[in-house]
Amino acid sequence: MTNPAYQDYLKDVLGSPEESPKSPQPIPEITAIRFSAFNILMGEADWGFNMVLEITDVDGKTPEGVPLGILLGGRRITEKETDEWGMAEITLEHLPIPEPRNGTLSLQVRVKGQAITTNSPNFTIPETRAEKRARLQEEEQKRQEEARKKKEAEERIKAEKAQREEAERQARLQREKEEAERQAQLQLKREEAERQAQLQLKREEAERQARLQREKEEAEFQRQRRLQQEAEEQRRRAEAPPPPPKDPEPSNPRLKQMGFVVAIILAAFGFWAMFGSSKQDMVVQAPQPASSEQGATHNTTGQTWQDPVTGMNFVWIEGGSFRMGDLFGEGDTDEKSIRTVRVSSFWMATTEVTQGEWQKIMGNNPSNFINGDRYPVERVSWNDAQKFIQRMNQQGNGTFRLPSEAEWEYACREGGKQVKYGNGKNTPDGIDHNRDWTEGHKAVGISSNALGLYDMSGGVYEWVQDAYTSNYSDVSGTTDPVHGSGSYRVNRGGSWFNGPGDVRCADRGSNSPTLTLYNLGFRLVARKR
Repeated sequence: MTNPAYQDYLKDVLGSPEESPKSPQPIPEITAIRFSAFNILMGEADWGFNMVLEITDVDGKTPEGVPLGILLGGRRITEKETDEWGMAEITLEHLPIPEPRNGTLSLQVRVKGQAITTNSPNFTIPETRAEKRARLQEEEQKRQEEARKKKEAEERIKAEKAQREEAERQARLQREKEEAERQAQLQLKREEAERQAQLQLKREEAERQARLQREKEEAEFQRQRRLQQEAEEQRRRAEAPPPPPKDPEPSNPRLKQMGFVVAIILAAFGFWAMFGSSKQDMVVQAPQPASSEQGATHNTTGQTWQDPVTGMNFVWIEGGSFRMGDLFGEGDTDEKSIRTVRVSSFWMATTEVTQGEWQKIMGNNPSNFINGDRYPVERVSWNDAQKFIQRMNQQGNGTFRLPSEAEWEYACREGGKQVKYGNGKNTPDGIDHNRDWTEGHKAVGISSNALGLYDMSGGVYEWVQDAYTSNYSDVSGTTDPVHGSGSYRVNRGGSWFNGPGDVRCADRGSNSPTLTLYNLGFRLVARKR
């Protein structure tokens, strides 16, 4: 080793170099010195070594008793004589730990002024006991640190697992809570549905009672009317001058009997004409053309007329031919059978029948949304509309009826033009439609077309005279056609809560003639007297 610090240490420990001792006997010439053994000796905090040197002379022998001076780093460390085998054992302890810790020792042996240098085997100085304790202590600290980290990791994993389990438990509790709330909401909805069903039953019963009351009132009205007619007839007979005397005729019992039978037949026919037409399943007669009225040829398009009793306004619509059905390809299948029909001229009410007009004739208001006289009457069935018409006709100011389906669509489309909506446009601008059910309809007169007709689209649905058929080809005739047989009646025009597709001129609806709805009314056509 050639560590300067180590060389200084050897100088301090071993002292100054000296010559080899003088031997009193002849010393053979030494030719080789080799290490026979070399062992490391470790102390508490230092080291040393034990080595055996083997001497060989020129004859190849190992002479005994040869004095040797052993020098390490130029410093004498000991003196030895070879033993009987020509060997010398040297031990050196308490040496400082050099750096690096591996290498060889360069040993100089002096014999009789002769110096021979030899190198020890390559060696590595192991750790001292103090270093081993420090290493073991450090390893123990590392082990403890690793154990601590492992324990912390396990505790962290355990805590994270506990957090996950708690989160899952909370999520499960939340799902259970939400499911319980959902079930509670469903139960409330079921209870509300049952309550609504009970209310509906009560409403239907109330409507039934109201219908019975109206029928009773109608019967009483007819009875009073007959009594008035009989009293009027008796008054006219009493005021009429007596007839001039006639020549006596021969008595003929057979002629008297025939006259009595004819009177019975005429009375039966009059009774049928008065009451038979109000039945639900009657066959609807085709409406008489309005142009057949006296003086109709002098009427012009846009001319108006007002009923003196109700104040209901009518406008004259000149007849003509048009293509009836869905001309835009947007409707249902029952609108697809497009055909050309002709309608005669007619008077049509400018608005739907209002609640005020209904009350003037019927004396009640069946509407759900009672907001004023200028609001359309609703919750009236097709049969109710026929009773209203019957009383209107009894006023003597004209002949009133529901429009035919062909008349209604012809008027909605401004005399058969190819327009989509009752405002004369292909867009539902300004039409009372597409609003919330609870808002109800607006007053009449929201939007008009070129003929002066208001709310043909939107407002409330309007009953027409026709029975419903899903195919126009079932309707016979192409001039003033009316389909008269069937279980359902047609309604047209849509209402305030329907979307744009349901308020088109070509859209068709149908319901039982006894049905009443919050969005179902009607308008009239007329022939003046």
